[in-house]
Amino acid sequence: MFNTQQYALVKNAEGNFVYGEGPFTSSDEPAESGVSFYLNNYDLTNQNPWLIPNSWRLLDKTDLINFQNNFTLYLSLENLSDLFSENGFLIMFWCHFLAVNLFCGAWIVSDSIKLSISKFLTFFPLLITYFIGPLGLFIYWLIRIFFARRMSLYD
Repeated sequence: MFNTQQYALVKNAEGNFVYGEGPFTSSDEPAESGVSFYLNNYDLTNQNPWLIPNSWRLLDKTDLINFQNNFTLYLSLENLSDLFSENGFLIMFWCHFLAVNLFCGAWIVSDSIKLSISKFLTFFPLLITYFIGPLGLFIYWLIRIFFARRMSLYD
């Protein structure tokens, strides 16, 4: 797995993992000492296919399975802001966020039509759902209580 700006991770012959952190320096030859990662294009025409990391370390399987370290990103806002500073992750999160909120909004619209809830009452929860998904869904649920004749889990 390569992200040439941030990190590289490769499994070696002994079953351990070599982890390199960027920024990487491109070169036409591997480093004389230390670690180099080889990354070329499909037609093998890259003039500098060797990536030399700024720092590297050898990881064993227990380092990758250590669940306590896997969840450190959720322990502070600084860790989350570091994660969102990468554009690829930010786009992936935004697409997921948008898809879930649009799905919830579509359900709100179809449910409000089924229960004959006023469009004016539905507008506010839809707007809130687009920006803050769960809160808008909760507001719609409160409105829905007054219009539903009976509440069923499977409606």
